[in-house]
Amino acid sequence: MLAKLKTLGFAIIKDYDQVRVDGTYVFESLFAEENKPTREQAFFYDNTFNTPGGVPSAKKPQLETIFEGVRINAKNWDFKGVASPVDESFGKQQRMVMKNGLSGHKAYNAKYSGQMEDIIKKLFASKKADRNKYNPAADPQNWNMTQNIVIGGVNHQHPHCDQGKAGAFLNESVFPFVAIHGFGIHDFEVWLLPAKKKQREYGFLAKLDKKSILFMRGDFIHAGSHLQESRSHLEFFPLHSAGWPHPNPYWGPTRFEKWKKEQNTFLVPDLRSYPFGYPKYAEQDAEGYQVVTYPPRLTSKIVTIVDSSTEEDEDEQPKKKMKLNPLD
Repeated sequence: MLAKLKTLGFAIIKDYDQVRVDGTYVFESLFAEENKPTREQAFFYDNTFNTPGGVPSAKKPQLETIFEGVRINAKNWDFKGVASPVDESFGKQQRMVMKNGLSGHKAYNAKYSGQMEDIIKKLFASKKADRNKYNPAADPQNWNMTQNIVIGGVNHQHPHCDQGKAGAFLNESVFPFVAIHGFGIHDFEVWLLPAKKKQREYGFLAKLDKKSILFMRGDFIHAGSHLQESRSHLEFFPLHSAGWPHPNPYWGPTRFEKWKKEQNTFLVPDLRSYPFGYPKYAEQDAEGYQVVTYPPRLTSKIVTIVDSSTEEDEDEQPKKKMKLNPLD
């Protein structure tokens, strides 16, 4: 799987309870029993919680809206992520996360940190021939890690990377990466735009099972689909002790907490995304700014092919769906 992350930028485990060990036909869970995703975890954002010190909170975690579209201006290259207006035909819940640095987010990370540790241990586990050798990348203490819950989404997102500019980690053997799963209760979808696949021209919609985990190198271009159900979003950053070769990364020990609070998304400054998602351009304001979003209803029209081999009325013609998910 690491090889796929290095070369393609993404990799998928289809069932986290059935992960092959060392290329054998022995399977085991990616997570220790006490760290497996649960329904309680999936709805943590919507319930009161105990703080890391064990003190009950009377309030639910505070949420904040995150971007779906972008705000642009023809006079410059500036891209700014913006939330989308509610489209009730695809759900009322806007795309949100627990606000970084507050007690709810801290309590979530403290309660479920074992899940992140299991991923590091299993992903970078030494092969059988090197089992007695210490691999610093397999030690969770050598990583900065944080996780959140994403809930909602009324439009597709603008293409972006989570942890670095597109292609920034292409030649690294150890690199920042993201993991996404549906807690074992929610199926989920992500638009993937791999650079070394033919589908990069178009992107494809990866439809993933509730027990799947999607891994993406931090510089991999993707976009969240419109969804309402919660999904887990985990981020991993290697320290020098894990094998990261460059000095003073922005996620270094003295900078990580500040970065989390002011987290930047690496938007792709290119609107030529057809037909990954068909953009809708709002009217320009007095200063030339306009918002670009990706409504699901427009994209769904693109991936519907009308068979014109018959002379039936257009509304009665048989329709065929493009294969959106090459992973099937």
